[in-house]
Parts: sequence; structure tokens; C-alpha cells
Amino acid sequence: MHVRAAHIISLSFLSSQTKLDDLCCSKTNPLHLFSVMDGHGGADCAEYCSTELPQQLKASLNAGLPATAASITAHLSTESNWFRSPDRDDSGTTAVTCLLESANSRVMISNVGDSRALIVRRAGKSGLAGKSVALTADHDADNKSEAKRIKAAGGVIDEDGYELS
Repeated sequence: MHVRAAHIISLSFLSSQTKLDDLCCSKTNPLHLFSVMDGHGGADCAEYCSTELPQQLKASLNAGLPATAASITAHLSTESNWFRSPDRDDSGTTAVTCLLESANSRVMISNVGDSRALIVRRAGKSGLAGKSVALTADHDADNKSEAKRIKAAGGVIDEDGYELS
């Protein structure tokens, strides 16, 4: 079986900032980074993103961007750098990324494509034990707002999904 996925596990990803939007981190309570990339058409893009995304995210956070804006900027910069890379092939990737605040166990989740994040509640008195809650929405042609965005950007939706021209 050929694996096309890549991942990031970066404990103590960032510890130099004190306040990032809603997330906080310090030397004693660092910010952790986790991500899974699902390569499409090969593994090269997923592998590239697993090294490039953390660099772009750290640069954006260290530049003082709030965590949400830093995540968006890092994902867009990573995509742009992939398209300019001399090693680029025709592969692509989806991704789901989590920044975990160690002090209060708060998370910020982002996704690209149809990679999903769920949270499953454990046993408790709430009656929600074992219930899952979606933390992301798919970015695919079945999503009406995504289909509208694709068409507005000059893309075409076909039976296999979509392509941007």
C-alpha cells in the first residue's frame, strides 16, 4: 500500500508569545501543533506541506498576527510556495490542523479541502457520551458556498469535483 499522507506533531511549537488572539502560550504553557495531510495524486504535496506549513505558521504568529489570521496566512503562503516550487508535481493535499493551548486545553482547528476534525464526548452526566460534533466544514463542490466561490474564481465543477482554471 502506498501512503500519500503526512503529518505534523510539534509539542511546544510556540512558547515565546504571551497572547495570540484567544490562545495563550508561554515557556511553561506552550502552544502545540498537530496536522494531518491527505495527499491527492501522490505524496509530494502532503510531504512538502508538512515541513512548510509549520514554518509559515510560526512566522505569521511571530509577526504578531492573531492566531486565526496567522493560520489563514500560513495556509495560503504554503499553497503559494508549493505552486512556485521547482520540485512541484501534479499532486495536491487536504489538511486538518489543530493548535492546542496547553494551559487551558483550548483548541483552534482549521481545514483545507475535505479533511475533517470531530470531537467525541466521553462518558459523563450530560447525556452526550459518545456523541460526535463536527469542528470543520468540508471545502468541496458539494458545499454550496464553496461551489459559489469556485465558480466566482473561474473554476469549473464537473462530475469528478472541480478544477480552478
